[in-house]
Amino acid sequence: MGKGSKGSMRCDYLRSKILTFTWHVMAVTLFTPEKFPSYFCNFPKQTVEKLCSTYTFLDKENLCLHELSSIHSAEEFRSMSGAVGLFNFIVQNRLVKTFSESSKFLKLILTIPKAVTQISSHEKL
Repeated sequence: MGKGSKGSMRCDYLRSKILTFTWHVMAVTLFTPEKFPSYFCNFPKQTVEKLCSTYTFLDKENLCLHELSSIHSAEEFRSMSGAVGLFNFIVQNRLVKTFSESSKFLKLILTIPKAVTQISSHEKL
């Protein structure tokens, strides 16, 4: 392998990590209560599909067809204050089994630095 090949491999690796991070930030918006009314009218299917292909531990059918549809449509969830508030509501009301896939991803979201989640809430992705 020449120098160009190693450099190209590094670029490909970095590019894949950046794309994964970008999709992670986009996925955070699925759990941003301010966006729930628009998602209820226009479900972000492409974002959910990419989310589930990036994070293969998520069950796409359950997350997409059941949990997110319920979350986006329910008035109770629209008054939450971001991912932390949503996760706390689910835990405090013993809804972790009902929203198992959402709970898994919310736990992941909560490991992202706060600055990143704030950026995703204010920018159009």
